[in-house]
Amino acid sequence: MFTQDLELGEDIATNRIRSGACFVNDFVKSDPRLPFGGLGACGYGRELSDYGMKEFVNIKTVCVA
Repeated sequence: MFTQDLELGEDIATNRIRSGACFVNDFVKSDPRLPFGGLGACGYGRELSDYGMKEFVNIKTVCVA
């Protein structure tokens, strides 16, 4: 979305659009430092970054006494 009202653009992108990624005043692009992925029926979870790693692993707790 493109707008001159940055506050409104941020509000719409953050609170009104349900999406895995939203760009204000920029074209859609990917960056390997940022997680990406869909929501609902269009995708599951996040890929890349810390968030992606946590989606693809099972957490295990081990206590040794």
